Amino acid sequence: MLKLKLLKTLNTRTGQALILAYVVLIFLTILAAAFLTKAVTENNLSQRHKLIQEATYLAEGAIEDAIYKFSDAIANFDIAPDEASYIVVTNYGSFYNATVNSTVLRLEDDDRIVDVGGGAAALVRNYKITSSCQHPLNNTIVVTLHQIVARQIVPAFQHAVFYEDVLEILPGINMDFSGRIHSNHDIYLGAEGGRILTVHSDYLHSAGEIYNRRKNDGTRMAGDVSIKEKID
Repeated sequence: MLKLKLLKTLNTRTGQALILAYVVLIFLTILAAAFLTKAVTENNLSQRHKLIQEATYLAEGAIEDAIYKFSDAIANFDIAPDEASYIVVTNYGSFYNATVNSTVLRLEDDDRIVDVGGGAAALVRNYKITSSCQHPLNNTIVVTLHQIVARQIVPAFQHAVFYEDVLEILPGINMDFSGRIHSNHDIYLGAEGGRILTVHSDYLHSAGEIYNRRKNDGTRMAGDVSIKEKID
């Protein structure tokens, strides 16, 4: 009888250990599944965040491209200065050939006259630029950005001199400029010996450089050049 009772006790303990092992195994499996699910979720969120950032950068770049192309189109008379709307397509060939469309929409019907200093005024009108980017790798990610810009036009007739190419002012007599001077290229200033070139203006602007010499041979002239200093 004692032998049978001992065998029964051993069988009971073995069964309990087996059940406990199963419980621990199930717990570890659930825990591992939870960690795996969390890791997969975090990875997916990280990847989605990366794609959203990329789409945002593409949209921002498209807005800058739209500003440049819109300004260039007005400056070259490709469109009217009061154009109601303008479409710009920006293609990123190096980035999965992504394409972003931008719309430039006029917000004001009439120009505002704004003083830009130096006795000149600008015609200003606000436009809203909207760029919408759908990520080329995930069509569920769409980023839309808006930016309001002011289109500003300064009529050329307000200048004493407005030059498209290289501007050379090299007088052989005393000369005094009192109006606005602008060149879309370099400006060369100088005067003959004993003469004075006076730029008595708050506006002397060059899209390139301003030199105190001749353009053709680079020599300095013997005369003086006096340019008004603007004090704000």
